[in-house]
Amino acid sequence: LLYAVHRGADGLGMDVDGREIVSVIAGGRADADGLMRAGDKILAIDRVPLEGHELAQLLARGSPPYEFKVRRRDEFLLNQLKAHKLQVHGSVYRLFKAPIRRGSDGLGIELRG
Repeated sequence: LLYAVHRGADGLGMDVDGREIVSVIAGGRADADGLMRAGDKILAIDRVPLEGHELAQLLARGSPPYEFKVRRRDEFLLNQLKAHKLQVHGSVYRLFKAPIRRGSDGLGIELRG
């Protein structure tokens, strides 16, 4: 999976052990972005594989949003991919945050990216 995470005033708002995200801090930026999950295994950041690099090296302060490439075990997501006959293994999918708002004209979907 690919997703973007913005840096907040207090950092990204995650706890990492090795290459695994062990927690997403409530109220932190990653929590607000809503895409990162505890248990995600970090494979690359901004297309640079974590292999041979320290995480801190790849998360330079003041960078624009970081693109995380992760492996995630998520049965619901796997079932959705299978239901739509999408390839499960060997493919990379990008996650987006898509706010849905109900206005006077009905339900609307807003995609930014």
